[in-house]
Amino acid sequence: MTNTFGFPIDVQVTNTTATLFYKTMDKNKISNHVYPFRPVLYFLPREKSDLSSWENSLEEHNQVVEISVVKKRAFIQENKFRKVISIVALGARGLQQLVTDLSPFGTLFNADLDLSQRFFLERGIFPGLLSLNPLRNVEKWKAFDYYMPEFQIVKLSIETDHPLGLITSQARLKKAVLEFSNETLVLDQEEESILFGIDEIFREKDPDVIITRYGDEYVFPFLSHRARSLEILHKLRFGRTNEPPRYVPVGKKGTSFMSYGQRYYRSSPYYLSGRIHIDLANSFFFRDAGIVGLVEVSRLSGYPIQKVSRSTIGKH
Repeated sequence: MTNTFGFPIDVQVTNTTATLFYKTMDKNKISNHVYPFRPVLYFLPREKSDLSSWENSLEEHNQVVEISVVKKRAFIQENKFRKVISIVALGARGLQQLVTDLSPFGTLFNADLDLSQRFFLERGIFPGLLSLNPLRNVEKWKAFDYYMPEFQIVKLSIETDHPLGLITSQARLKKAVLEFSNETLVLDQEEESILFGIDEIFREKDPDVIITRYGDEYVFPFLSHRARSLEILHKLRFGRTNEPPRYVPVGKKGTSFMSYGQRYYRSSPYYLSGRIHIDLANSFFFRDAGIVGLVEVSRLSGYPIQKVSRSTIGKH
């Protein structure tokens, strides 16, 4: 079988499978491959003597695929290894069930990792140029000079009929502007035609990166809201899967957090499957370093670019 080299764009986890979207190195085209997803959890019972009994109990658990006892450095303050139980779970839902069942009885490790980051870590790879058969990196993690694909980038903005130009659930879609590197497309027909126009442009131009301002909190929630009101949401595909856009209420509240003594607000993310959605109002790294900086942080952290764009120190 001929080997394929590709750069990972996104990872979508759906319980027992993980779909890796990648841009091929030779043709610069998007493709994807589905891998089984079997997350690993480590469990340290409160009492050492409980290891054997817990092994026997976990073998009967309906969400466990495989268990073994391994030695790990469990606590950073200890310079020694402990025996812990390695548990291979039956998908993301199985992992969640095991966390719920085991939390009262000991210490869990790797329980709260992001699922897409977990995909990279557990396969021993990072978001950089990959050989797809077998799945492995072809560059060193600490390399300074590494492969960077040519991203197809579009800036998406919208206008509403609100007297003040606000994006609210009562407003109607008036215009959409899509700016590519070589052309600008303006859609200003009826609402339904604008929504189908965005969908068609996404399909035909197939952008890798979609840049918005307030896209997480307003732009994409508003588009999904108007599409649902017009009963066409199920016909649209903003991502690269066959799933319709996710419906989110316009202006849904995000979260506040502290970092370096200051309080910050972050909108709930609106991810696009198989693409990279960057919200300029919600991206610390992109404002300072652009797409090149996001790729660098993605390589070092093991997070897909789309999620890295919304990360900051102390919050991911």
